[in-house]
Amino acid sequence: PLAIVSYQSAVRSSSIDIYYFWMWFPDPGLNKMWTPLEGDSALFEEYLKALNINDVSVDDVYCFDPLAGMSNLNGVIVNYPLSFNVHLPSRQSTNPHIHFVKQDIENACGTVALLHLVRNTGLLLVGKPLKDYEGIHESFASKGSTEIDNDTEMHYIAIVLVDGEILWLDGRRHGVIVLSEHVDQSDFGLKLSRMIPEIFDITSGNGPDCLAAFAFSLLKL
Repeated sequence: PLAIVSYQSAVRSSSIDIYYFWMWFPDPGLNKMWTPLEGDSALFEEYLKALNINDVSVDDVYCFDPLAGMSNLNGVIVNYPLSFNVHLPSRQSTNPHIHFVKQDIENACGTVALLHLVRNTGLLLVGKPLKDYEGIHESFASKGSTEIDNDTEMHYIAIVLVDGEILWLDGRRHGVIVLSEHVDQSDFGLKLSRMIPEIFDITSGNGPDCLAAFAFSLLKL
């Protein structure tokens, strides 16, 4: 299974405590712009089917506790505000088997994060250059239920477990960041439930200080 965790900034709730996380650094090398993808579970599920990944479903998750209970979780996609300060280690992975997609197209982060997740978990064995996904990306960007400004301040990244390493995969960065090492598959969900709030300095739990969030999990059947 895979999980996609998303956060909508500046909204609070006493009953929901998962997040959309976004961070974006303007890159002068980006000379093309796509339409942003909406963080919608049904849309991402259809996107996967368009990639011929059919035996998966996408479900909504509204707190960190479900992540802790997912013993066979492989990865999460996080969509967060660029204004967030993220606390990341400096170590980069040297694993030659990691598939890394450099984001050289603005607003392509939703597709980049999805590719990072499916390529590194074996759901998609053969990839293509990012520019070759423009048609499918735009077709699903147009299916969203809300109008998204091309100047959005939201950004998608993927967190994936590969060969015992929890990895932060962000196509705008220059490498793959190692968040944790020597992690068993059965402990991955628990690690994430504790790690994500720390990375974004967000209160976890069901108390009144929780940030409201919309999140969804991508589950392999």
